[in-house]
Amino acid sequence: MTNELSEIIAEAARLAFSNLFEETGEDFYYCALITTGEALAPEISAWSWQALDRAAGAENDPEKWRSVLKWSYADSPYVDYGRKYFSAVNAAFDKLPEMTEEMSPDQWDREYNF
Repeated sequence: MTNELSEIIAEAARLAFSNLFEETGEDFYYCALITTGEALAPEISAWSWQALDRAAGAENDPEKWRSVLKWSYADSPYVDYGRKYFSAVNAAFDKLPEMTEEMSPDQWDREYNF
């Protein structure tokens, strides 16, 4: 299952990033495949120089906000971009055992690390 899940995630990320690059035509300096501390299904985030300029330019102190926003995956206008490509990833994660407090610490660690 590990290899299959890795392949599904890689394909979803490839499609999402390819679509993002093609659709925007912007110059990207930051692209990430991210997940939460709860080990939920991953999604992408990205920043382009153009998006950073737009976001920082909308603030009172653009130079300050450029440095604040530059590496923030959560503040990117492209966080969770290409969600439609991740439907198979989400379906695969839905089939995994639910991580609950009733699990032993070893079981929980095993599922989390998977």
